[in-house]
Amino acid sequence: MSKFGDNQRTALVSLGLVCIFFLGVIIYSNIFNAPFVFDDNSSIVYNSTIKSLRNALVAVSDNRSLGQLSFSVNYAVAGLIPFGYHVTNVLIHAANALLVYYLITLTFMTPALSGTRLSSGFVAMATAFIFLAHPIQTQAVTYIAQRFASLATFFYLLSIIFYVKARLDFIETENFSSR
Repeated sequence: MSKFGDNQRTALVSLGLVCIFFLGVIIYSNIFNAPFVFDDNSSIVYNSTIKSLRNALVAVSDNRSLGQLSFSVNYAVAGLIPFGYHVTNVLIHAANALLVYYLITLTFMTPALSGTRLSSGFVAMATAFIFLAHPIQTQAVTYIAQRFASLATFFYLLSIIFYVKARLDFIETENFSSR
């Protein structure tokens, strides 16, 4: 492919990734002013641990420490105003969609799929859009206390990506050394 083609493809992928991010913000924009509900009260409003970054850092050995720490950062920034908590949840969800895109892209680099005629960019972009917009994600994004599920998804996707990347690097090194 020519240099112009590579630049054009990079610009198209970048535009698609920006669209994924903004689509996530648009889809969930109606929840930004929603109040705390259900477990949000026990996880945030009445949770003394998150009211101090120091307490949240001390409680790192507790279950769900990263989620608690993220609530503590939200509290330090805006107190008990739900807007910031909702924005954080939407940003985590958008980041997860970007990780889904990258995972699918890496999957198309594996020996099993590297020779396929499918458009890896299209499949990866479509999968990320479906992940982002699928209604099953609504609870994890709109319900603040479900940030734990979104964070678990984030680190799960990240670990799979690191594994696939390491395997691809191993295969590349193995192929290079056998020449």
